[in-house]
Amino acid sequence: IKVGDHPIAVDINPETNTIYVVNEYSNSISVITS
Repeated sequence: IKVGDHPIAVDINPETNTIYVVNEYSNSISVITS
């Protein structure tokens, strides 16, 4: 799964099956759902 530039942190919400990835260089958060 492609995310932003230089991912530095990941958090998972098991209740919603959602993954959050912090992208340092692109100054964004990628949200991955299933």
